[in-house]
Amino acid sequence: MTKNAEFAQQMSEVFHQLNNDLNLVLGQVELCTRAQNRGELDKLPPRLEALQRAAQRLAEHVRGGQLIARKQRDEKDERRTTTKRTPTVNGT
Repeated sequence: MTKNAEFAQQMSEVFHQLNNDLNLVLGQVELCTRAQNRGELDKLPPRLEALQRAAQRLAEHVRGGQLIARKQRDEKDERRTTTKRTPTVNGT
């Protein structure tokens, strides 16, 4: 697998996890709103805890994506540095 294909696969996995947790957050917010509108405030604490856990996972996924992107950038910079021609004594 090429470096670009590997990078794309890793980022696809990160985005998949982000999407899963984002949908969980949106669903929990909807349920919190319904509970509040019905006066069922006792249902809010567990939902808020679920929101907090999902937000923490989202932050971890973002950090993971940043690490993958940074690694890709560093490898690209390293390839650029090692492929530069160094002049020889006679200038060629």
